[in-house]
Amino acid sequence: MRPGDRRVRIAVQRVRLDDREYRVVRPARPLKNASLRQMDDWFNFIVDRMEGRLMGAFWLLAARSRRSIIYLPTRTAPCPCPCTGRRCS
Repeated sequence: MRPGDRRVRIAVQRVRLDDREYRVVRPARPLKNASLRQMDDWFNFIVDRMEGRLMGAFWLLAARSRRSIIYLPTRTAPCPCPCTGRRCS
């Protein structure tokens, strides 16, 4: 996704669970600048502008498609906490 471009490249897989078929939709390339971190009792989700727009596009797709599962893999590597400077778990 480029600035100003509204097209999103996706990869689609079909899976079956019992007698139902679902589509699993994910970005064609992995998210580079998005991470989910646990900070004590809460979670912090950090994205840059382009990854945020991409996630918004997938959020809209999830709201409109009943039989689609949206998969957004994110990084889980710990990094220094911006507020305390210590490692987040």
